[in-house]
Amino acid sequence: MLAISSKATGAVFLALLLYGPLAPLHATLKPVLLLLAAITMTVGNLGALQQKNLRRFMAYSSISQAGYILLALTGERHLALTALVFYFLVYAAANYTVFFIISIVGQKQDENFSALRGLGANHPVLAATLMLAAFSLAGMPPLAGFLGKFLLFAAAAQQGYYLMVAFAALNSTISLYYYLLLLKEAYIVAPESQPPVLSLDLVQKVSLAVLTLGMILPACLPRMVEAISVVCGR
Repeated sequence: MLAISSKATGAVFLALLLYGPLAPLHATLKPVLLLLAAITMTVGNLGALQQKNLRRFMAYSSISQAGYILLALTGERHLALTALVFYFLVYAAANYTVFFIISIVGQKQDENFSALRGLGANHPVLAATLMLAAFSLAGMPPLAGFLGKFLLFAAAAQQGYYLMVAFAALNSTISLYYYLLLLKEAYIVAPESQPPVLSLDLVQKVSLAVLTLGMILPACLPRMVEAISVVCGR
């Protein structure tokens, strides 16, 4: 969870530099941003494919998300900032949801992929919420993560970086594959032994409900993007 706040802080700081003191050099720095974006998203996705530990898996996934953010920073100030703010809101909701579920299953066993086995059958609400979070992180419509990623890609496409956007979309497809591996463990792979009983207290249930709304509602509220756009345009 610390990775989310540190990433947001770093992205905001970089955006303030690029669209502030370094604005005259922004055009010169775009090739560097594109290269860093390509390397970051690729390393993150390939790294995630190799992981069996859930937290390390999410750490590499977060690295790939940083690559998409760097791609958006090649765009025009208004659209780039709008995309960043909206994306961080929906990304935080999905990411916190996955870590929330990891912490719950990790109370009774290790935090490897195998800890998710039997979740779909024994805890369907948790499994369904995990599925929503995974698909939102992968940028699947109609979830808010799709709109967030679309805005990031649009910021780069507006500058004519179509090949880079296509490369990012390919990387996003890779991320969908490894998120499906996550769901395969939860829904398809049978546990080797009887899974432990998981119970949620009231605070956890409310937290899960709020996070779920955070993954769905923004995609249903186009005026939210408009409001962010207005604020970022000031």
